[in-house]
Amino acid sequence: MKSILVSLVAFLMIVQIYGQRQDFQLEFKLRFENQKVYCDVVPTKDYLVLGMQFGIHHNSDFVIFDTAYSNVFEFTKKIFNEICPKNVRFVWTNPKAQNIQLIQNVPFLTLEYTELIPSNHFICMMPSLSPTCTTMIREAFYDSGNDLVSYGIPDVCVDYRIQDGAIILANIKPDKNKHFQINYNPLDKSIDIDPELDSREYLLHILSPNGACLYQFEKLNKKQRLALTDLSAGLYIYSIHIGKNQIQSGKFVVVE
Repeated sequence: MKSILVSLVAFLMIVQIYGQRQDFQLEFKLRFENQKVYCDVVPTKDYLVLGMQFGIHHNSDFVIFDTAYSNVFEFTKKIFNEICPKNVRFVWTNPKAQNIQLIQNVPFLTLEYTELIPSNHFICMMPSLSPTCTTMIREAFYDSGNDLVSYGIPDVCVDYRIQDGAIILANIKPDKNKHFQINYNPLDKSIDIDPELDSREYLLHILSPNGACLYQFEKLNKKQRLALTDLSAGLYIYSIHIGKNQIQSGKFVVVE
């Protein structure tokens, strides 16, 4: 069995460097019960899995991860609080070396935590890098019968607040109907802006959650990558203007 696990790890390292992978689509579903938050990790399609690894980040300094549990499988590594406050990391491989079925919209993992000071918060998948205190490789894989097939796990992020005993949330997802595509790059703390038309001059503001202007970029007229190196971990707002009119706004998350 040890040799099987070693072979799986070696294969995944090769795939990560050289291979092209499909996406393993997940979402977070939150609920608030008995003064605790429950985050269900839910697949958006049916999947077979032999193993996976990922991490979850919470933005608040006043959060306690109580436990995490699954009715599908047992994670062999589950690290939280004692090493990296605000971060939870999971690693799982089926010791029987057999695929397990994950069902669309049925949670396979629930993270239970307590917010000591409920406020505007978010939880996100940790950035997909070599494991550190604030990063974790995100991937899943299964045995196709002839080979191992590896998936990459895309970004998942939920912005929410607790109000009157209920969770009010807004998923942070790109909107393809907007005039600009906005993507934040956590590796180099920059933001990519891709306008539908390069000929129209526009203005970009980066704001804190309370509305303070942190960056202002003027006279932009094409696809841009702009450095935001001074931003600390948190939730931020962007606002795009053409002339005197605000034509688009949205949110993005910085995770250190």
